[in-house]
Amino acid sequence: MEPKDQNSEQFPLFNLYPMPSGVSSSLNSVGFNTNEEQADNSLEVSVNKLIKSQLDEIVTSDLSKLNHHEIPLARVKKIMKADEDVKMINAETPAIFGKACELFIIELTHRAWVHTEESKRRTLQRSDIIMCIFKTDIFDFMQEIITQEKKNY
Repeated sequence: MEPKDQNSEQFPLFNLYPMPSGVSSSLNSVGFNTNEEQADNSLEVSVNKLIKSQLDEIVTSDLSKLNHHEIPLARVKKIMKADEDVKMINAETPAIFGKACELFIIELTHRAWVHTEESKRRTLQRSDIIMCIFKTDIFDFMQEIITQEKKNY
């Protein structure tokens, strides 16, 4: 029998899906590469702090918070079922995908906000998000979608 840590009692999913050894230490040093080197250190530091605070919130949250979801789970499940190959979805899966979507939106917004501030504005605009997508390597998968949408826009 494996020893239980304090997170496994507080967060029952850890019993089913334990964190691989070394993951928590590597999460503290997560870094993302961007194309421009100027001012990236402060952006990377702030993004890393944001990610760490979100992970800490996930690990330390109590069970009552697990039932509150920012993104409607019915919508997540509907999107998942849009794929013809998906027949059944485990009850926990939409919650995990919902949290992943939430984290994705938070990071994209945070990085786009940097572009807003660089432009000396106080309103996040579509152009800031597009700029963020094209300047950040981890969002490369969205560039083709943005390029196609721009043609239709």
